[in-house]
Amino acid sequence: MENGRDAFYAVHIEGQTRTCFIIFKLQQGILTPENFAQRYEEKIHPYLDKKTGKRIYSKLETIITSAYGYSCWRRDPNINVRNQIDQLDTDTIYSKNMLEDVLYTNYTAPLDESKPQWRLVIVPKFDDGSGTIKSILFVAYHHCYFDGLCAAMLMNVFSRNAELIMDPVNVKVPLMINILGHLKTILYLPVLSLGGLSKRFGLTQMWIPNPVKILPRRKFYAFGKNPVSLGDVKKIKGWASSVENGASVSISNVLNTAIWRALKTTFPPERLVKELTFMEATALLPYPDESLTNRATFFEYSLPSKHKDGEMEHTERTQLLLQDLKKLNRNAKKAMTGGDILRFYYVMSFIGKLPRIFASSYLKSDSASIIVSPLPISKHKSSIPFSSGDIPIESIEGCAPHVSNNGLILFCLTYGDEIRINGTGDSSWMSKHELDMFVQQISREMSKMVEIVDSSHKRR
Repeated sequence: MENGRDAFYAVHIEGQTRTCFIIFKLQQGILTPENFAQRYEEKIHPYLDKKTGKRIYSKLETIITSAYGYSCWRRDPNINVRNQIDQLDTDTIYSKNMLEDVLYTNYTAPLDESKPQWRLVIVPKFDDGSGTIKSILFVAYHHCYFDGLCAAMLMNVFSRNAELIMDPVNVKVPLMINILGHLKTILYLPVLSLGGLSKRFGLTQMWIPNPVKILPRRKFYAFGKNPVSLGDVKKIKGWASSVENGASVSISNVLNTAIWRALKTTFPPERLVKELTFMEATALLPYPDESLTNRATFFEYSLPSKHKDGEMEHTERTQLLLQDLKKLNRNAKKAMTGGDILRFYYVMSFIGKLPRIFASSYLKSDSASIIVSPLPISKHKSSIPFSSGDIPIESIEGCAPHVSNNGLILFCLTYGDEIRINGTGDSSWMSKHELDMFVQQISREMSKMVEIVDSSHKRR
């Protein structure tokens, strides 16, 4: 690996991992290594755009390769997908804890660089607590293989009846908005760069380190037990815009308000910095002109970690919820419409041209208190068609590290009417128990917010 572009993904930092996970829960008994391999060979490997007859997303390949280097996109026309599939013991019924143990033991280490940077794992029997045994399709892949948008595209190709919440192929950003975005970023870039360098050199603290030293340093994963209802999120969103002195908030605003509250509930004040920096991942979608960029970007905003203690009356709790939603919406909107939105592209493009030592140094510092990565998959629940019958995909969830040294990342995956939230935490920031408690608390905070809204409706 010779240049900074490759180093973003190829450099290994102690305790870091680049391996992401997506877990599909399916009906038991239909999925086998052979029928999955056949489906892959029919639908994924030779996939062509129906209009042009070219490989699908060839434009996206050109853009990503030009930005990040050859290591991000390699093609092997003779790949045997059967060598990429593992099947766990067919007689064992795996619990969630057993599945997590398999994940930690076998799939968190860096993938063999001499082979494709992804593996498929079939768990024939899985007990999800529903009383019916299911199967699991577990996908482990290097972050450079694909990001959230590519995962959504793959889902759309591979399954039946999937309807992407956001289809990157069909959505276009108006040219004037694109031009204004670039102008704002160029205008504010010196100020934004100074703030970024302050974080990179540790002058701005993002988190109070874990007082208990955990060695060796490692990454923890936490899987949410209860998904968040998309209907509940929309209910809170509608309430916020309908009440007196309310505001029009987005779905991500509501979700991040629950996350913000969960942070303050889970961690004591001495473990949180006064101003928490939220970093939201988003995407710049394809433009008509291929020379204009299509890549992920991030925007940042700050929220106070101080919260009100003690019992509160209904009116006070209602006012506080509305204040939280409005504050987060205001700060996020300011970041989205400011110069921050395209800074990631300019910074990465510049550092990617430097020797790899600069890129690897850039990756060794943290840039936010928490990164929230939303992954919108499908509006409807779908299925994988096989010759022996369709396999309904009951749920999808995942975990993703970040390419930099951040200690807390949430992977929020929307599928059908539910949002599953899983976390990745660094042992230098928190314990596995703290990460588990935080992730479970998010759905509890969402339930509390729904209770406030329902009670407010009854009192009208």
